[in-house]
Amino acid sequence: FFHHIATDILRAQKRATEIVRGYRGTPLPVTRHDELGGLIEAVNNMQDELRRHETRLELVRHQQFHKDKMSAVGSLAAAVAHEINNPLAALVGVAQTIIDEECVESCGRWNDSCRPKLIMQQAERVMQITRQISEFSTPHSQEPELLDINGLVRNTCNFVGYDRRFRRIEMIQSLDNTLPAVHAVADHIMQVLMNLLINSADALENCADRHCTITIRTWFQDSTARIAVTDNGCGIAPGNLDHIFTENFTTKTPDRGSGLGLALCRALIFGASGSITVESRVAEGTTVTVILPQPVVNGTRNNAGEEQQCTS
Repeated sequence: FFHHIATDILRAQKRATEIVRGYRGTPLPVTRHDELGGLIEAVNNMQDELRRHETRLELVRHQQFHKDKMSAVGSLAAAVAHEINNPLAALVGVAQTIIDEECVESCGRWNDSCRPKLIMQQAERVMQITRQISEFSTPHSQEPELLDINGLVRNTCNFVGYDRRFRRIEMIQSLDNTLPAVHAVADHIMQVLMNLLINSADALENCADRHCTITIRTWFQDSTARIAVTDNGCGIAPGNLDHIFTENFTTKTPDRGSGLGLALCRALIFGASGSITVESRVAEGTTVTVILPQPVVNGTRNNAGEEQQCTS
């Protein structure tokens, strides 16, 4: 009797020490229903609470990292735009002067080696890119507000399209142009979209045998606004599908993912009283659907949508 008591006390003592040192594995089995059993159960509860607390801290840290990163990108984009827009404006002015002089003097080299319109187009394209990055990374309110989901999708696609992972991927936007506004935090929705798009790009990285596509679709259904991100990548194994929202679960290498991306997405969407689901088939692709409830509906709705394609 005393031997069993001493053994259980040592087990509880050893586990408490392991928890302090970072153990977050399988809890101790509770084999007795006395005070000592209650102590072992309390040790298990302490471990569970510490794990939940650490997960919350890690998710908050990732959110803060995202805010700091976007703020840094915004500052850099503003500085770059300030430095390059003036010389680009000068190039546009020179190109316009060439066009004006050609109209007067009928230059014989027009459209041969002298192509001022091309200079203007490319200069304006660079100015537009810096403007898009600067606008996207501008700090947003951390309070819920009425949002144009389609606008957020377009801006996020334009931004992540500059990532090298998207160079050989065609991004297709199928957006419901009658989608009503939703009440959510803009920064949270953009963070979710960025995570989903980057996950899709990673899933397409080793799919050299196909034309790689990511389709972003929005629509209105059952009084909810819905966003679906679909890729034709490698898919998710059935054994992993039930664990993809688990904190620190990842099939990526340590330098590519921490296992918190989808857990953070779920936390942000749940915070907006929404839901997120995943459907996947191995070697065929994956669809992640975000459902945001109670959008503000203005006017009537039809089934019209709009199709946009952009190749990165």
